[in-house]
Amino acid sequence: MKKKKNNKTQLQADSQVNLYGYGEHFNIFNKLYLKKKLPNTILLSGQKGIGKSVFINHFSNYILSMNDQNKYDLKNFKINIDNKCYKMAKNNIHLNFYRVDNNLNDIGIEEIRNLIKFLNKSSDLDNLKIILIDNIENLNKNSSNALLKVLEEPKINTYFFLIFDNKKKILSTIKSRCSEFKISFSKEEKDKIFFNLLKEHYIEDIDDEVFNLLNFESPGNLINYIISLGDSYSDILKFEPDFIIKCIKKYEVENDINLFNTIFFMIQNFYYKICLNNIHNMNDYIYNYRKIIDQIYHLKKFNLSEKNVLKSITNNLYNEQR
Repeated sequence: MKKKKNNKTQLQADSQVNLYGYGEHFNIFNKLYLKKKLPNTILLSGQKGIGKSVFINHFSNYILSMNDQNKYDLKNFKINIDNKCYKMAKNNIHLNFYRVDNNLNDIGIEEIRNLIKFLNKSSDLDNLKIILIDNIENLNKNSSNALLKVLEEPKINTYFFLIFDNKKKILSTIKSRCSEFKISFSKEEKDKIFFNLLKEHYIEDIDDEVFNLLNFESPGNLINYIISLGDSYSDILKFEPDFIIKCIKKYEVENDINLFNTIFFMIQNFYYKICLNNIHNMNDYIYNYRKIIDQIYHLKKFNLSEKNVLKSITNNLYNEQR
């Protein structure tokens, strides 16, 4: 695997000017919108990193830039970088577009209160408002209830797009208020999206085994894993304790959340591989794996000492090498 250019920029949904794989979805939404039949509250569920938020950013840009000089390129599903809507939405200062997103912590009540303030402000374009709430599985109890009240009485010409990781759980009452669109791609479709992202980030000569990871991983996540490894990107398939521990030490210095996610990904694959090769001791390895997963989960949930948790995970991985 050879990398032509070192570009360490992680994929950010609001910065992606190219849209891959969503042409059919885009056309369906567009027809519904033009016929004034697009539901006011839409839930997009699917695998994390599959591009759901990128899709809604593009669709919103298309709607809001229809009368702009540098409007959305509908033929190529591409945002013009000189597009005023793109620049304003990216900084979340657009009068007609509002984004709520917290990928690291709970989405708190204050963030929903700020959303309500936005909804009560007047704007242009017939007071059209588009709301994108990403990672709604991170809503806590108070913010979920506050959002639920907003969804129960939607304002005219207001569209809510809620992005949901289908591996997580959300309130059934929120789900019942939405028209759900389940997003999924075949392995072949994932390959095409992944190939375009590799090309965009100047990553070449990828091993076939890396593409095989798309059988269970999303293109966006896989690209971020590769980028987060930096100069060690060619070791993406090295699901071995010594390399994972090396990455943990790197994370302790850089504190890069994407590297942390990459470590989690490699731990999962390490235990998957070791269980396949040690069927008779599988239960022991599954127990150790669940122990590490619980530590990672509790790290965020209970605000535990990251240093102690990483040390414990490192010790567990050391023991697996014996």
